[in-house]
Amino acid sequence: MADDGIDCLYVNGTASEFYAQSREDFQQIVDVFLDELKGRGVRTQIGCNATYTDGVICMIDYVISRGADGVQVVVPFWEKLSLPEIVQYFANLSKAFPDVGITHYNHPRSKWVLGPKDYREIVQVCPNLIGVKHKGEVASVQHFQAILPELCICVGEHILALACMVGARGSYVTLPYIHRGLARKYGQTIKEKDWIKSLEYQAMIGQFFEEVEAASGYDGPGIDKLLGVASGYLTGSVRLRKPCFSPTSAQVEAAR
Repeated sequence: MADDGIDCLYVNGTASEFYAQSREDFQQIVDVFLDELKGRGVRTQIGCNATYTDGVICMIDYVISRGADGVQVVVPFWEKLSLPEIVQYFANLSKAFPDVGITHYNHPRSKWVLGPKDYREIVQVCPNLIGVKHKGEVASVQHFQAILPELCICVGEHILALACMVGARGSYVTLPYIHRGLARKYGQTIKEKDWIKSLEYQAMIGQFFEEVEAASGYDGPGIDKLLGVASGYLTGSVRLRKPCFSPTSAQVEAAR
């Protein structure tokens, strides 16, 4: 991806199976990721997630010591935390790393989908919360923009153009390792605010993902690997760690 001119890269989310890693696995992934990108002019963000605060703090400490530019976190997800506990969680992260840019992955798997009013409380104690990877829809992006315009809201590529029209600023995308040319064109039309063309691309991309899911019959944590291998861009395996089922070779071929 760096060879192809991608200048911002993120690792250690769902596709990296962060939930199934040992401490040694985590450190190896971080080391390989940062070593490969050293001196390449790529800005890096790494997911640091655990079911308890001190575990997240230890992970952040490691990635920052290795030179990562920023981190992405989820709300600890085993017990459903109260909102005051969530606010305190972010306060603790900010106290430990006041100069590290933190992005929150606002996903319902953590048993919460935080809204703008919730984040307004959080930024009071965690001013270095710079962004939200948001699983909500376009209307909620507009609500964020009205209440917290300083937060960088990133959405899925399937609604990116429409969301950017009302204040979203980016996306964590699968598209570059499916079709790099289309990814560049899509991004460029959004930067130029060519909304008619960007909405055409958005509709094409949304239809593509729907058709792939229908053809392959797969919608799990391995979907990014399945798509990357099916496109020929990724040369690794689509194997997932147990207990999750891996995509099958037939599903890869169906996607292709």
